[in-house]
Amino acid sequence: TALEMFDRSSGINAEYGDSNGDENWSSMWDLLQKSDWEADQKKYIAALSRTNSTDKLDRMVDASFEEKPKGDCWRYLSYISSQGGHLEYAWQTLQDRWDDYATKYNSTSFTMGYLIEIPADFDTEDKYTQVKKFFDSKSDNIGTGLKTVSETLATIKNNIEKRKKYGTVIKNWLTTL
Repeated sequence: TALEMFDRSSGINAEYGDSNGDENWSSMWDLLQKSDWEADQKKYIAALSRTNSTDKLDRMVDASFEEKPKGDCWRYLSYISSQGGHLEYAWQTLQDRWDDYATKYNSTSFTMGYLIEIPADFDTEDKYTQVKKFFDSKSDNIGTGLKTVSETLATIKNNIEKRKKYGTVIKNWLTTL
């Protein structure tokens, strides 16, 4: 059963580890498709997002646009970024499929904010410029997400400053462990 395959108390896939193996990932995918409980769906999507396979990540994103996806459409890409550690993949996918997301959620949906926050973990001037340029070019269909864009850009600037201030100290500390 799903309960036996998934350790609900820890949120970690107990039987299948990080879902990287083809069989393990497929089994976890099947569990997601059978689940009607949102809390389990969130955990399955988080576990599935930890794969190192771009094809599997693509499958997740494509499935998120189905008429009735398991879990909210935005959650797949957000979790791929935050839970799966695939920030670059998620950022590129957001750019490539922006119009699909904008159509799905329209410019008045607060849900767009979850997607707009995806690049907030960047910490370089180059990425800041890239993110700003992208969202500036999409200002016609961001709508209520404009505030989130400014917050995301401020977060990236803050990350840049933290990296400048503490980056060397943290690097040196980590190399001494």
